[in-house]
Amino acid sequence: MDRRNFLKTSTFLLASASLAPSLLRSKKLFALPAKIENFSFDIVTDDEDRAILLGEGLIKEAYPDAGKILFREYKMEGVHTGDIVYMKDNRLINYKSDTRDISSELREIAKELALPKKMENPVCLRFYSESDGSAGKFLVFHKDIMIRKIEPSVSSKTYTVQGSKGDLVIETSNNKAKVIESSCTHKTCMSMKSISRSSEYIVCIPNEIQIIGE
Repeated sequence: MDRRNFLKTSTFLLASASLAPSLLRSKKLFALPAKIENFSFDIVTDDEDRAILLGEGLIKEAYPDAGKILFREYKMEGVHTGDIVYMKDNRLINYKSDTRDISSELREIAKELALPKKMENPVCLRFYSESDGSAGKFLVFHKDIMIRKIEPSVSSKTYTVQGSKGDLVIETSNNKAKVIESSCTHKTCMSMKSISRSSEYIVCIPNEIQIIGE
């Protein structure tokens, strides 16, 4: 697919943005008057064009009255497990077993993209509702239990937390948080961008760790 033609014909209105080196795209997709609950879903895939079309279709169907929906795309180096991560109201939802309609649609997307599966140098696509501002703190959860609150800081600080597979190290600097070390196999959490805004998050699925801006 010609990505430029897709972006032209898509009903999502994409605006240009200044991107960090690891960030391929970061744009506002569309704006409608109503506001909805915080949600996001990430698709780690090696078929980004197909995944974007499927994600766009899901947004139109599941959130027809949505407010501002944002989209970001990140390149991930190395071998990773392609899958979908779904968050609603700052909670990780297991779309494989959840009974909500959107989880059923996510299962169909996973089937269409043959996920989960291991892949080399995939892309992470994130569709998410607009956050309400800069994070006042970063909450760290293990198995849905909050285990730590971290204050944003300008200077670099590191924090080690215990996950299901071992240690995970979080760094805060310039009022952002990022995973810099993890005991998980594929280090997908380390490839996720720094977070700085309310409702943004980082997830380490093997360690069952969530870091959420609040």
